[in-house]
Amino acid sequence: MLATSLGKYLSPTALGAAYAIAKMLALRLMDPEWAMQADFTMQFLAGVLIGFSLRPLLKNIYWFYPSALGVFGMLLLVLGPGEHLVELWVFRGALHEEIRDRLTVEVIAMSFMALVGPILIPAPHSTVSGRIFRKRLLRDRNLRDLGALLLCGVAFAALTLAFREMFQESGASLGFWERIHGLLTTPPWAPEEKILILSLQGVFVALVLWPLLSLYLRSAVELTVVLGSLVFIVSDFAPAFANFNDVSPLLLTEQVFEGMLRSFLYVLLVVLLLRRTRPAPQVD
Repeated sequence: MLATSLGKYLSPTALGAAYAIAKMLALRLMDPEWAMQADFTMQFLAGVLIGFSLRPLLKNIYWFYPSALGVFGMLLLVLGPGEHLVELWVFRGALHEEIRDRLTVEVIAMSFMALVGPILIPAPHSTVSGRIFRKRLLRDRNLRDLGALLLCGVAFAALTLAFREMFQESGASLGFWERIHGLLTTPPWAPEEKILILSLQGVFVALVLWPLLSLYLRSAVELTVVLGSLVFIVSDFAPAFANFNDVSPLLLTEQVFEGMLRSFLYVLLVVLLLRRTRPAPQVD
């Protein structure tokens, strides 16, 4: 009945409204002028996109509320404001007060989505408690996965640097590797420091996807589509909708296309290295 009802459309839409309301209230709290300039419709559409990307994972994994809150809270914070914080910190250096305030607004909005998401999109049953969750992770994972996580981190750094420069026109007279070298040697960080920070970010992204790979047992193709869509929407597509009026359409198109390529290639690698290939036995 739920599969054919309007609930599968209304719940993500309600989650989008929750995101927009939380963000507008946070903007008003930080600076009333920001709230007046922000477009509620774009914030709402951004939240709806996130809601639809979360729905398959909220609906098809039988969460208890505390487990869902912990997993999706970390997921949304790492993929959303966390990723933007690292990108700005690595490529721009010190963050001024306005950027910190805007990141704070995103943290508030994403935290509210994590709070209400499992309520608005509930699972039909509640099975995955913290105890089962901990046993599953400890039993299914081994030392080989540590190497896989490190490889995912290095791949994330490489993909970020490659796609950041691949479509840039400012250095069109230079070759691709010359542009990468220029990006790495730009202050304030040394090249090895930038690579290390981006690699650690990639490890964190893999870690927040790790629980879902242990619980959402599907084929590699389905996992790549579902998780890749989630990473892409939360990291790139939803922020593009939210800031549609502040950035030129051409620049937004480039950012979205680069983010899509990076997100799906990275998630494909994570799925191939970390997904479970056998059904899980029953856990008491």
